Amino acid sequence: MSGKGKAPRKPWPPVGKLRTFTLEQGEFIRTHCSDYTNAELADLVNENFGTSFTPTQVSSFISNRGFHTGRDTTFKKGQRPWNDGTKGQGVSRPNSGSFKAGIIPKSRRPIGSERIDSKDGYTIVKTAEINPKTGMPWWRPKHVLLWEHHHGPVPPGHNVQFIDGDRSNIVIENLELINKAVNAIRNKMGFSRVESELKPLVTTTAKLLHATYKRKKENEK
Repeated sequence: MSGKGKAPRKPWPPVGKLRTFTLEQGEFIRTHCSDYTNAELADLVNENFGTSFTPTQVSSFISNRGFHTGRDTTFKKGQRPWNDGTKGQGVSRPNSGSFKAGIIPKSRRPIGSERIDSKDGYTIVKTAEINPKTGMPWWRPKHVLLWEHHHGPVPPGHNVQFIDGDRSNIVIENLELINKAVNAIRNKMGFSRVESELKPLVTTTAKLLHATYKRKKENEK
């Protein structure tokens, strides 16, 4: 087969400048694409270079360059989960073979660094916590860290939201712990499109609707 109709793979090393990734980032992806999923690799690239690339961008780059991942991503019946038996070793422990000597970029950001997550616009912070999927430090939302600093861990079934809806206004007075069901109700009410001064009213209404629904379900038992 001549592969007629398919776009030719772009050469590596590239001729000229890359459009999306730098040469160093591209080499990093080429080196690690056989060891991680596209989502995990995107996290690693962003962690080491302070970028905000998406898994789709990484996947497209790998495909366009013809890098061989050697991975069969189909989950087969009886197959063990990827992290089964790896607790405390391998990918579950930081710096345990995730990177080969000499390829960890000098641009790696220190603990406490901040960046804007391109997926949702939240400010995220590099923490000392380890992501079990990548073995690398975990980037967590700054507003959640701030709330936990004042109130402790976020309880199950809840999340931390901005009272005025402004994700850049990261102060404790602008944060609230809200039930996920209540949050879903107010989102259906168009919370994000409501003027800031009316958002508390929408939240109160959503809480009332949720309480009414819960009471009705309990009475039906």
